[in-house]
Amino acid sequence: MHIVVCVKQVPTPAGLKFDRATKTIQRENVPLEINSFDARALVRAKTIKVQIPGTRITALSLGPPSASEALVEALALGADRAVLLSDPRFRGSDTLATSRALAAFLRANPADLVLCGRYSVDAETSQVGPELAELLGLPHVSLVYNIEFVPTDTRSVEVERETDTGWERLRLRLPALLTVTEGVAPEEFPTKSDLEQARAKSIEVLSCDDLALSEAEVGFSGSPTWVRSLEEVAPTRRQLIIDACSPAEAVTQLVTMLVDEFGLFSDWKVPEPPRLSTLPTSPLRTDPADILVLGEVRDGRIERVTWELVAKAAELAGFIQGIVHLLLLGESVGPEALPGESYGVDHIHFGSSPHLATYQPWEHAALLVDTIQRLRPRFVLGPSTAYGRDVLPRAAAALGLGLTADCIDLGLDETAALLQYKPAFGGSIVATISSHTIPEMATVRPGVFSAVLAQPLQKGIPIQERVDLRAPRRAFSVQRVGGGTLPDLGADLDHAEIVIGIGKGVGADGVEKVRSFAQRLGAAVCTTRDVADEGWLPRQLQVGLTGRSIAPKLYIALGIRGAFEHMVGVRRAGIIVAVNRNARAPVFRHSDLGLVADLHEILPLLDHALAEERARRT
Repeated sequence: MHIVVCVKQVPTPAGLKFDRATKTIQRENVPLEINSFDARALVRAKTIKVQIPGTRITALSLGPPSASEALVEALALGADRAVLLSDPRFRGSDTLATSRALAAFLRANPADLVLCGRYSVDAETSQVGPELAELLGLPHVSLVYNIEFVPTDTRSVEVERETDTGWERLRLRLPALLTVTEGVAPEEFPTKSDLEQARAKSIEVLSCDDLALSEAEVGFSGSPTWVRSLEEVAPTRRQLIIDACSPAEAVTQLVTMLVDEFGLFSDWKVPEPPRLSTLPTSPLRTDPADILVLGEVRDGRIERVTWELVAKAAELAGFIQGIVHLLLLGESVGPEALPGESYGVDHIHFGSSPHLATYQPWEHAALLVDTIQRLRPRFVLGPSTAYGRDVLPRAAAALGLGLTADCIDLGLDETAALLQYKPAFGGSIVATISSHTIPEMATVRPGVFSAVLAQPLQKGIPIQERVDLRAPRRAFSVQRVGGGTLPDLGADLDHAEIVIGIGKGVGADGVEKVRSFAQRLGAAVCTTRDVADEGWLPRQLQVGLTGRSIAPKLYIALGIRGAFEHMVGVRRAGIIVAVNRNARAPVFRHSDLGLVADLHEILPLLDHALAEERARRT
């Protein structure tokens, strides 16, 4: 068996510096490391090698000559072969150009199993894995945290993957590509002896010419997306520590401020995050151009993020004199799933078929490609969810289009080009990105836009159309053999107005108390990576650099130290309240209001005070 692990060398996010004068990232003297997800993929590949004799592991990377250091570490972690794709012509490669180079190597060196990290912590796109799978014509499964080979058939593998609402167990035939999460293997670090032995091994370096790639396929020339500008996101939190004589008095002051200043239990009065986008003051002088939205259907229900995207698309369509198309795909989806309002959509395309029931993003991508080719829209928008991150990259790779992932705003320039605002380097920087290709494609985080039009449009009932779904396009063998949803943990994290964050300071025995408090408050709960690593709460509730991002009106951090990696996931929260007994905890620098106190003493007082205030107002 041949396993190829795609490895990226990344800068440590906390070490990056932003030059305000030049508006560039200063990378000099910044420590570099293997992307954490890629390192865990290597560790898992090593265990497979022990289980299946004769297995070979190739570590594959694209980067400058200095990236060879990451491959030395990969060899020390168990790789048998290290290959670096390095050429000045690769400089500036975006995800699609990178995927083309990796695919060129893999076509000449076929793998039974390709492993990629779920994303790189510097860019956070989640695109290379699905794009690479599309270019190679392979099935892929994302967010995998467990890999097991079928004992009687090493050409079949069973994987467990995270979903936005739970987990899923799938069986598929090799060859295949998997993107893995931190749960796939424990973190390991090579010993000094392992590193010394690895340095004695050779690293193969391949150029564009070695891969038979033209300059037009890679680097700046082959990249359909480009960065227009970088802007630093300046901290705006009040950092007010409530000083009181007793815990009870501190809680009273806190609740009074939340109610009187910020509208808790009434009409929220929290500051809106500053708008990043630029929009024209009037319709642009351009030919009419349409917008296509790929909606998300889960268990026959259209997800709220779909209508958020439609509302934003309707706003943009007003400037480019186009109409909004909505594509809905699923096992059984039809007009009965529509809400009473259209939210600005003009034309709805329904596609339902039994073969869309199982996890098959390549089928959804193929249908999206068909729709794009038929409608020829100017923009294509999709959700930045597990579903959208699987489908849109494959469609973009199939059509050779640019795609910007995980946007937090969208705008237009004077030429009607789509301005795509994407956080990078943990959210401390926002990049404005555009595409050279048409249609321009972007995925957008849930909760970023309102599902209600700012100015309701006078539109009639949307045109409804059935999409012709043929038999499956590709004979990939994928079966669902298990799975389920998480138990009810409160409000939906993506749309909850109040979220309670549970840190290690809560303690294992305090988690249920906090969850009960959140339930009484009508709040959702989330957690940090270290709590998820301990198994106190499911990984789906992890917020931060290696988890999800949320934007509640109120975020209450309980027993959370406030590490950079977690706080970037709550940057868009309206108000942040922190409770920690350590006055020097970093969380207070990222909060509006803080209590320096023992949370176990504060929690019952806060629970009682909030319950009284809510009862008084109802």
